[in-house]
Amino acid sequence: MINNGAYGGCTTDCRFAPYCGDGVLNGSEECDLGSKMNDATYGNNTGCAPSCRFPHFCGDGIVDEAEGEQCDLGPNNGMAGGRCQATCKVAP
Repeated sequence: MINNGAYGGCTTDCRFAPYCGDGVLNGSEECDLGSKMNDATYGNNTGCAPSCRFPHFCGDGIVDEAEGEQCDLGPNNGMAGGRCQATCKVAP
C-alpha cells in the first residue's frame, strides 16, 4: 500500500491513509487497538480511548473536572499533609 495520504485521509490508490482505529500506532497516537477495541473511558488506565489516547484517571496528574475531580497531583495524591486526597477530591 502506498502511504501518501495525510493522516485520516485517502491515498492516491484509493485506500485509507493511517487513521485512529486502524490498529497501528501512527503519528501522535498514544495507543491504537483497532476501531472495536478503542473503547476505554475515564478510569480505565489500561485501555485505549476512541481518540487513540490513553484515558484519564484519578492519579494521572490531570484534573478532570467533568469527571468530578477537584485535584490531581498524580502519585502525590493522598500524601500526608497534602491538599489532594487519593480520590482526587480536595482534602478538608
